[in-house]
Amino acid sequence: MPSSGSSAAWEVAISVSTREVSARLEPFPAPGTVGIFTPAEVRIETGAGDVCAARQDPVTDFSSVQNDRGWDDLQLLYHTGYSFWNYLTAPFLLAHPGVEVRDGGPWTENERERWHRVEIAFPPSIPTHSPSQTYYFDDDGLVRRVDYTASFLGATLDVAHYCADHRVAGGVPVPRRRWVVPRRASGKARTGPVMLSIAVRDAWLG
Repeated sequence: MPSSGSSAAWEVAISVSTREVSARLEPFPAPGTVGIFTPAEVRIETGAGDVCAARQDPVTDFSSVQNDRGWDDLQLLYHTGYSFWNYLTAPFLLAHPGVEVRDGGPWTENERERWHRVEIAFPPSIPTHSPSQTYYFDDDGLVRRVDYTASFLGATLDVAHYCADHRVAGGVPVPRRRWVVPRRASGKARTGPVMLSIAVRDAWLG
């Protein structure tokens, strides 16, 4: 995935919990340091556990960014932390307290694939891209797409987040490829540009 202020590839090991909202990114933002995300605090530590930088109530700071200078390391950590917690814990996060799930009906993708939509309403306690999202499941019960409204430096955009190449890790299917493209008002996804591309090399469930 791209790093802050760059389109270059960024390789990082990410650990998340399905029981609580938390993520650990290593290395972050550079070799020798680790990024720790929780909704209450983000912090950067050395490998020995010494705190290099920290920020309380990161959502308030993140939502106040309205310029084109880009995010600082702690803002990037908050965004990356909550994003990957959502991505990697799905569909477990849909069972968290306060999450509302509603049948969204069938959907035809590319005029040939038959998927089923599930409408999700997230409570304020769960950091996510947008409180209302749509999950698409195929006949095997695999998450194939998620629709939401993404925010970036004060701008918003409706997107479709695709999931593919599922492989089983610890008995759970994990998408190895993810990509995000803009979404039309009709619900149809555009073919591009690809705003984010993610490749998962290995996955474990511990």
